[in-house]
Amino acid sequence: MRNSRNRTRLLRRALFLLCSAQLAGCAAVAVEGGSVALDKARVQSNIDAALAGDPQAQYAVGAALCCSGDVAEGSVYSTAEAMRWLCAAANQGDTKAMLKLAQIFEGDQVDGLRIVRRAMTAVADTPQNLAAAHYWYSRAEASGGDGAADMAGETNQAMTTAEKEAVAQYAAGAEPPCEWADLKSSPIAGGGEAPAPELGQ
Repeated sequence: MRNSRNRTRLLRRALFLLCSAQLAGCAAVAVEGGSVALDKARVQSNIDAALAGDPQAQYAVGAALCCSGDVAEGSVYSTAEAMRWLCAAANQGDTKAMLKLAQIFEGDQVDGLRIVRRAMTAVADTPQNLAAAHYWYSRAEASGGDGAADMAGETNQAMTTAEKEAVAQYAAGAEPPCEWADLKSSPIAGGGEAPAPELGQ
């Protein structure tokens, strides 16, 4: 029932976004193209610092690469690659990376002006892991993340008994899901088990 409500909410969002894109016409295509160019520039300007271990740069790269489950040749976007950088930043205490990870695990991967990709992602059967989403929202709340407390409360209400048990295990010291492989192979993720894609370099 919960998954059905979530998919209905995402489908409504997708229809709204597709209608917005259709009404905007060529302007929507231009905005999308501009967003891609901007994201590529963000990756290029932050990648050296990210590789050197700077958490803010790691977040910037991860946010720019997010998100697309299937990596098309030549595409700048990859959820798997994005989560690798976001995990690195979050594990160094970057609050924005924690919030972004929580959103991805909740199934809400794409934001901002990326109208076409937001619509396509909303229609797709996006995997979810509310236990992991709750964990990262709670981490962000403890770090002072804006709105994290409300989102942690919402995910807590939406979780199943099994997901709440998983949260208790994380609190007891079990390693929480963080990367794409964890999401795709989790037995409580909406997408079920599936292999993770190869990470690009």
